[in-house]
Amino acid sequence: MLRVLLIVFYVGFSSLWSAQNDVVSKTTADSVNYYLLHPELTSQAYKVSNYTLTRDRAKFVLKNGFIYTAKPFSGNTIMALFLGTGEFELTPPGDIEQKNLSRFLGTSTLSKEFTNLFFVFTDSTDQWIYRNEPVTLAEDELKNAALYCESAVKYLADPYGEYVDQHTELMNDLVNRRKQGIFLSVFSTLSANDLGSSTTILSKWRDDPLIYKIDPTVNDGEHVTLGRRIRNQGKGFYQEIVSKFPMIPDNSVPYFLRTERKNDFKISDYNMRMTINENLSSQTSAQLTMRLNNPVNWIRFFLYYRLSVDSVKINGRHVLFHAPVAKDDGFERFESSPIWINTASVAEQTEPIRVEIFYHGKFLEREGDYVYFKATDDWYPAGFTGRHDRFSFDITYTYPSTYMLVSHGTEREIEKNKKTTTVQWITRQPTRHVTFNMGVYKDIRFKDERIPDIHMVFRYDRNGKDVKKQVMADVANSYMFFQEKFGSLPIGKLVAAEYSYSHSEAYDGLVNISASVFNSNDDDGVDEWIRAHEVAHQWWGIGVDFDTYHDQWLSEAFAEYSGMLYVQQSLSDNKEFFRFLNITKERIFKNRKGIFVDGQEAGPISLGYRTSSSSTRGDYGLVIYSKGMWVLHMLRNMMLDLNTMNEDRFFAMMKDYFETYYGKKATTDDFKRIVEKHVGTDMAWFFDQWIHGTDLPKYEFAYTTKQTENGKFKVRCRIRQENAGENFQMFIPITIDFGDNRKARMRLLVKGPQSEIDLPLLPLEPKKIIFNDFESVLCEVNYSNW
Repeated sequence: MLRVLLIVFYVGFSSLWSAQNDVVSKTTADSVNYYLLHPELTSQAYKVSNYTLTRDRAKFVLKNGFIYTAKPFSGNTIMALFLGTGEFELTPPGDIEQKNLSRFLGTSTLSKEFTNLFFVFTDSTDQWIYRNEPVTLAEDELKNAALYCESAVKYLADPYGEYVDQHTELMNDLVNRRKQGIFLSVFSTLSANDLGSSTTILSKWRDDPLIYKIDPTVNDGEHVTLGRRIRNQGKGFYQEIVSKFPMIPDNSVPYFLRTERKNDFKISDYNMRMTINENLSSQTSAQLTMRLNNPVNWIRFFLYYRLSVDSVKINGRHVLFHAPVAKDDGFERFESSPIWINTASVAEQTEPIRVEIFYHGKFLEREGDYVYFKATDDWYPAGFTGRHDRFSFDITYTYPSTYMLVSHGTEREIEKNKKTTTVQWITRQPTRHVTFNMGVYKDIRFKDERIPDIHMVFRYDRNGKDVKKQVMADVANSYMFFQEKFGSLPIGKLVAAEYSYSHSEAYDGLVNISASVFNSNDDDGVDEWIRAHEVAHQWWGIGVDFDTYHDQWLSEAFAEYSGMLYVQQSLSDNKEFFRFLNITKERIFKNRKGIFVDGQEAGPISLGYRTSSSSTRGDYGLVIYSKGMWVLHMLRNMMLDLNTMNEDRFFAMMKDYFETYYGKKATTDDFKRIVEKHVGTDMAWFFDQWIHGTDLPKYEFAYTTKQTENGKFKVRCRIRQENAGENFQMFIPITIDFGDNRKARMRLLVKGPQSEIDLPLLPLEPKKIIFNDFESVLCEVNYSNW
């Protein structure tokens, strides 16, 4: 085996030297992928009866049947199939995951029968298999089992038949000849033919195949996933997560001896040169400075699949690589494909190494004056070496002079003539992502010593003078407002660019504003809100990063509410502010509410991107942006001085949070500690309810008034609370209106299904009492007589 591999390596190595434009035809990564896609069963099977295969919190109860094994890979059995009768059992840990499972399946504990179980593994499963009774297979039994294997592979693989897009960590284990404990399985009651062609149909959920996977190598700390395959709006499939959680800790290893799993490598910086041609094709050289953390022979990057890798060097010497060749069949698959690079020559090196990747292709398209990205994140080799790792970028672009190109960081024009322009951009600090905006643009600049210089670029047409002025004003004024409220940023220049897409997005020092918002000048405040939202990301999401997807709201909700604050305070527009609040409240409460039947309940804010699923489309924006924004609004009003209407405590808290975590990754618990510091009390109950919970309370408010003997008035309030747990509580402000512009304000602690609260004796009879004034709590309120 070793001799054959050496020959393959030698042939591939020679082809690299002789023709750098040829992708290596056969590498270890190539052979691993082929092995996974074309499993060949041995003629031996193993009889199984009443055995429970436990994998973390899940149990595969194999009642009666046979285990079929695939031929070994490098001497190890890593693939098997069970046919017979079995049952899958899983209770996810914690209230959030159990409730999420219940939202999908109607039960917090899953019990699902299966007749076929296909599994691939780099753990100790093979040791258990060979302890069972061996049997010899008949030819028809072997054919049937082989058909199931083929169908299971088809189900697990992407539409192009590659494990590498869907299960790259499994590939990583195999190409590096190591066992890190990965377990990947799919199980169902379907026939072999139905399994291979299965796509999830919501009405037949219980008949659908499920995927259960354990991956100790993931860097988000959640190693176990229960999922299913979903059709991606006519363009292939993706794996939808039903439940995701950490592995059970290995208590056999003392805590003080446990070590954190290191990623195979860590990138520090990129030095790139890109030439963009008239037809928008490109040639790029990307030099990455990195350090190997583990002595591996292969490392993996991702690149847009229509970009072809020509050659790879490490420390100036050509090395083997494997990159899938794009199939020109008009079908748009996943945005990125893996590139496997052979690091055997430097596997033991502890000093930083220099990896150079040379590639070409087309990821840009022109439409009108805009240049569109086909791949917004994967136009340069991405390593995904750690959660939100940040890198320094030094990129030199050469492009046709008919275009204007802007990026973020420090700009230096190297050369410009009638045909081409060459510009160098260097990021001011390590950043998660880098991008550029390119089009047939013109620009204007704005200087004010109080804020960074603003460089605005936009299309030639459809930009009226007033619109340009308004966009510039919103960018400058919102920056100034946020700087005052949250703190200063060390930015020398902010680029605001018209963006060809329907959405807007922000990078460090660059704000791409959607053309629809850039060219609109409506007077309802929405355009100002969106522009300010993107500027606010310089503080939230960029200045202060979030740690995991559970904390995404710390970026988007904070930017959303900051935009609202700008509309309210800088534009002195309370009317639009409360109109926006009520619009979002109505959407939150009416989400999937039908006339006769309600749809699936929305998940909690802490579920992050997982709030959006095939049955809850749109919930990411509704929950993370809108409901998250309401959380900040509720905190703001809880900290409001009702006597003076002073808001200093809230803005002091926001500034403290920004200054404490600037340049760092923050968690929801980090923000909670800052809140508790400024509120002066434990706030776990609030975060449990609004970040980790899904209750949306409805209140019925009534009150009675009775005059006392000394002429004062006794008021008793009755509050009935629905759609919330018995321990759900909120401090809700009321405004007592005595008429003639005389008012008194106070907060009521409302807890449980019904509360009756006596107010302090009042000097006058109330004309009316407003419950939940200033829309202080995300709730619905009805008034009744008592």
